[in-house]
Amino acid sequence: SLLRAHGLEILTSSPEACHKPYWKSWGFGLDFTCEQIYGALDEIEKFGMGMAMLDDGWFTTYGDWEPNPAEGKFPGGDTDMREFVAQIKKKGFMSSLWWYPQGVEKDSKLFREHPEWLVQNEDGSYPTCPRDLYYLCPQHPEAVEYVVSLVEKFMGDWGYDGIYIDTTGLSAVPPCFNLSHNHTSPLDSFTGQPSMYKAIYETAQRIKPGAPVEMC
Repeated sequence: SLLRAHGLEILTSSPEACHKPYWKSWGFGLDFTCEQIYGALDEIEKFGMGMAMLDDGWFTTYGDWEPNPAEGKFPGGDTDMREFVAQIKKKGFMSSLWWYPQGVEKDSKLFREHPEWLVQNEDGSYPTCPRDLYYLCPQHPEAVEYVVSLVEKFMGDWGYDGIYIDTTGLSAVPPCFNLSHNHTSPLDSFTGQPSMYKAIYETAQRIKPGAPVEMC
């Protein structure tokens, strides 16, 4: 009520889809196999669930977001990932994918090629989130374009129906002193955090209207 009094248009109810139960693969942890997930789907179908979410552990490196080539996962890369999503749908489920959009590992290809996309401290170092990952700056256009391209890959190329955004660094990013970003204030990264989520949401809706975009 306080926020609405300040003019923020906060919904008073949620769409029906928000109340539908779904299953996530986290019960198998990071070491899941695709066969384990297929087997679980046969079981949870009995409970009337209509969506299955592939949780953490599916990728190689934060920032690069390539399919994990480990045995039992996606050794065939994109081809195996497309087949995985196809199998989920073949069993009658919608599909969703776990993701931390701004997280970038120190040994990632992204960091080696585009360190200028990251939030930077005043001394030139890079702040890290609780997972010891760097942050893409939500107010740097090229960083946002990259994040949008990933949504297009996940939902357009691979075929996922929704996105599940997660980890502890989601609410805000530190002040950004990266001179190449031309911020009017270092706090632009902090106050502009929602713009990256808006870009993700709008891209998902453009690809698949009504797509669930969750944040944990």
